[in-house]
Amino acid sequence: MNFTTTPGSITALRYLLALLPIEDMTTNDDNLIFNDTFLKATKIQDPVFICLDTEGDSAREFGMRAEFERPFQFGISRMIGAGSVFPLLQNIFRTGHPDSSHQESRNTILVGHSVDGDIASLEKVIGRAWSIQDFPYSLVFDTQVTRRGLFGGPAHKRLETQLIKLQISYKYLHNGGNDSNFTLKALLALALLDCPVNKDCSLELRKRKKIIRAIAQMPMPPRIADHLEPIPLDSVDEL
Repeated sequence: MNFTTTPGSITALRYLLALLPIEDMTTNDDNLIFNDTFLKATKIQDPVFICLDTEGDSAREFGMRAEFERPFQFGISRMIGAGSVFPLLQNIFRTGHPDSSHQESRNTILVGHSVDGDIASLEKVIGRAWSIQDFPYSLVFDTQVTRRGLFGGPAHKRLETQLIKLQISYKYLHNGGNDSNFTLKALLALALLDCPVNKDCSLELRKRKKIIRAIAQMPMPPRIADHLEPIPLDSVDEL
């Protein structure tokens, strides 16, 4: 697997979320602060966070009934063929958008829970090695790594365990779209934990923290019935 990027540090994450100005950084913040990941983060402006989650074949052995007992709660499912996965990934990580009509390059940040496993799953689908390093202004944040840096303990913790600890509302896990939503909320919640607060903290920074906390703690929406048949990705009439 061609995935060797070291996940970003909590300090780099806070910088990207504008929770800490660069002048407040010190070598004591964490042991990754001045590595290549952090230096790369300082060059990123207005990034797009992209959360990835894959579900293995074993999750589908129970058939369609099991699939729709865990419907996607935050949008509309899209259907693509295996041959379209790699071009889609390329476009998303280059532009921050799945629509091929978007051509403007953006700085992108990959977020996941045990990202290397998801990358490995995608490589099986597309039949080739794929690396986030193919995109020079992309970073990686893995909530397993970030959690361990803050709490310690074993390297591998289930997403559900992390959501409970962070008091994040969740339901219908093991749906890739739902898990991606919860993983991104977990990352935001982790960024706020023990985040240094200066008594002279600006009003703008306080507002930003309040907004990020509200997103992380957003309640589950009312249950929605996802489409019985996923809509093709290129079906613009349904967007």
